[in-house]
Amino acid sequence: MGIISGNECLYVFDKNSLNGKNSIYIIFEDAQYAKLITMPTSITSLLESEESLFFSSKNKLFCIDIKNKKISELYSFPEKESEIISIANDNLNHALYFSTKDTIYRIFNNEIEIVNIDFGGILRYDGEGLLIFNPEQSLIVRLRNNILYNTGQTPENPVAQSKEEATVAPDPVSTVTLPDSKSETLPDKVSVVEPSVSPTKTVVEEMPASKQAIDMETPVEKTQSPQAESSDPPATLPANVREAIDYVSEVKELVDLLQIKQKDFTNTILKWNQQINAVLEEIDHTNSAIAKTEKELEDTKNSAATGVSQKINELRSTLNTQRNVLKQVKQKQADKGTETVKQLQEIAKRDAGDIGKQFAETAKEITPTTTFPALSKKRTRVRFSEKPEKPNIVEYLKATDELPVWYWNVEKSFLKTIDEQNRKVQSFIDEDAKLSIRLQSLMEQLSEYQKEPKIRKKEIKDLKKEVAAVEKERKNVSKQMKKEADSFAASLKNYNREIQDEYKKRIQNVAEEINYSFHQK
Repeated sequence: MGIISGNECLYVFDKNSLNGKNSIYIIFEDAQYAKLITMPTSITSLLESEESLFFSSKNKLFCIDIKNKKISELYSFPEKESEIISIANDNLNHALYFSTKDTIYRIFNNEIEIVNIDFGGILRYDGEGLLIFNPEQSLIVRLRNNILYNTGQTPENPVAQSKEEATVAPDPVSTVTLPDSKSETLPDKVSVVEPSVSPTKTVVEEMPASKQAIDMETPVEKTQSPQAESSDPPATLPANVREAIDYVSEVKELVDLLQIKQKDFTNTILKWNQQINAVLEEIDHTNSAIAKTEKELEDTKNSAATGVSQKINELRSTLNTQRNVLKQVKQKQADKGTETVKQLQEIAKRDAGDIGKQFAETAKEITPTTTFPALSKKRTRVRFSEKPEKPNIVEYLKATDELPVWYWNVEKSFLKTIDEQNRKVQSFIDEDAKLSIRLQSLMEQLSEYQKEPKIRKKEIKDLKKEVAAVEKERKNVSKQMKKEADSFAASLKNYNREIQDEYKKRIQNVAEEINYSFHQK
């Protein structure tokens, strides 16, 4: 019996049932369960990846499309003794790895490749490369991404650079209808039909992209590798994007809020600029009218010695009215400055509260998502904004253009934070993954020894001690990761205090500059 954790469930499968009926069961969080499939041959490995479930049965590799509720045979070895013992998936590079005891293969770019012919083993992909554990040779090997996906030069590790011949099973596999809902009443058994025609030898063949809707009696054509259909972006992310791991993902809410605040503040500045421009245009218009009246008055005075008194008096009256209007408009300008400072302080108070609240909520949420780091699946893409351009605004508001850039600088600081914290989290995941592989191997060896408890008494005792030691190491790694998460949360609270103090100083300085511009210049 084997047990594998899924995204929101557990999978239990028969490795070698005594009655020859080997099944895969899914157990949900509410303890309800259902049978997915029954095979005539033992199930040797299983892996959940996004909306697909990969499993191997002896020398064959299958994929269940959970969304469409179909099963396909991806690959089959001609030799039945070539048993597939492990499967691993690289979502970023769209590659599926599988291994026998002595060889590692992968499906990549719709082709089947041989990765290593010196040894196989238990596979795990941790983001930085492929981990292989071979208990028989006492080996733990990592093939890093620059080796796995570097075809431009010959690596030292035994990675195949050329495509080799591989066998793809030409015969169909009957489909399986998965249960639509959780149910304690298990669906009737469904068995995979053994191909009646022997597989043919062929150069690595490209798989068709289309999947056809089929029923239990309709044959299935070989399907495209699920990785080729994935919508995931490429492994190399843009410079302004980071993929936050596990609890580091929580900072995305902070980054998003800072982006919103920066954009809102820029829009507010532009709104103030529009309002003040309207006042300044009114002042310019009034000044132009006054200048025109003054010129007309001067011309009238110089036009004659007598007979122009009435015209002069009329122009003087008009000029006084215009000058009073100018005085009122200039007061309106000064009032607009006072109003702007008031609004600035209100916005600053609101934003400081919102940012402080988000810091507190983020710090509270920062905790490892799983008991053991190696089980961590949470990955969140965080996109950072470009540096904002200084808005084209009037001189009276020039002091405000530093604030959108300040928001952006706070946002940008989290780019470095994510990089630093990701490295720490990844180190815990890598360490726990190695321990997990080691533990799995020990448990499998222990299971074999327990078939002969009398003969293997000493070995069983020693293995149990070793198992206990590895389990203790895994708990220590989990504790270290939790401690690091707590430290990160505390550092965010301190950073929040620094930001709040700096923000108050910036707002005060900007307010003073606006007041001076409107009332002193």
